Amino acid sequence: MLNLSFRFYHLKSIGISIPHPSKASFGGEDSFFISKNNKVIGIADGVGGWANIPGGNSAKYSRDLMKYSDELSYLNDPIQILEKAYQKMDKALKGSTTAMILCLNDTKADILNVGDSGCSIFRNGKALFSTIPTVYGFNFPYQLGMNSKTLPRDGTFDSFPIELGDIIISGTDGVWDNIWESSIEEEIKKTNLLNNKISHLGKEISNIVKRNSHDINFKSPFAVEARNHGYNYNGGKPDDITLIASIVVH
Repeated sequence: MLNLSFRFYHLKSIGISIPHPSKASFGGEDSFFISKNNKVIGIADGVGGWANIPGGNSAKYSRDLMKYSDELSYLNDPIQILEKAYQKMDKALKGSTTAMILCLNDTKADILNVGDSGCSIFRNGKALFSTIPTVYGFNFPYQLGMNSKTLPRDGTFDSFPIELGDIIISGTDGVWDNIWESSIEEEIKKTNLLNNKISHLGKEISNIVKRNSHDINFKSPFAVEARNHGYNYNGGKPDDITLIASIVVH
């Protein structure tokens, strides 16, 4: 008899957003959604440079894009979701954002990533897959929005096989600039996930990221990348921090 149990896989997720202290008054420029069917998640990082442009509002841009993506999450195709959501955006809105959409389809995760947000998939405490950032140059990610020629299809598309119990950590660059995958692996191994305590894991990882971002002595992924590009940078990188921690369950 054919086993169709995989068709009932879905994601149990928690989303956590910690704005940069200077942006706390308006909640920061990141945004995310977790679909009602628990099969689609999205994350976006509004580009802060628009704050210096009169009328610029990347916070609204990222939030609107994620709101429309959530409304279209029944499509279960990350390319269709992001393309149609992008078409609905107000063309006069001054702003831009990175974006990642992940759809759980039977035994695979389909992922579209535009910019330097992204996700990693862990199995039995080990990282098996990570999205690759799309950037024009150092600290200059692909972005969707005003004055950008980038389109959703310009991002990377990946389809990765998933299994029951897999952990997916999605985050904006405020996450990935301030934590190594090895640290996430350690937290997964320390956390009892038998009872699907994904909330605890998400909070622990976000706390580590926040602490690292303000540690001037931490050898952060951002500092290493900066030095690889000729910049003398030390420590973590203070930024908006947005993370979605998910576990694949029945």
